[in-house]
Amino acid sequence: MKNSNKEILENTMDGTPVQFLHGTDSISIILQSQLSGLHIGDKKTVYLEKAHSAADDDYTFEVFIEHIRPALTEEVILGYPFPSNGDDCDEHCSCYNAPNTIG
Repeated sequence: MKNSNKEILENTMDGTPVQFLHGTDSISIILQSQLSGLHIGDKKTVYLEKAHSAADDDYTFEVFIEHIRPALTEEVILGYPFPSNGDDCDEHCSCYNAPNTIG
């Protein structure tokens, strides 16, 4: 994430991927609308502009869609994603049994 001065405020590319539940208020609706329709492997710059949000500055995010999976019923009820199963997950796990598009 960069601010309007192009200063890097946060870089998660070498860390744990950011997860969110699409269609909830877990992230800004403005950001969600820019992520709709992306597929695994897509890269996109998304914008959160001060004039159109509650943000205190203009921000840009470089997004790389690495993984998409359907939400579990419990996640939909609670409104947030559960951590992935990581090493415990295999080809039969729901985290690998997902469609390759958002929304």
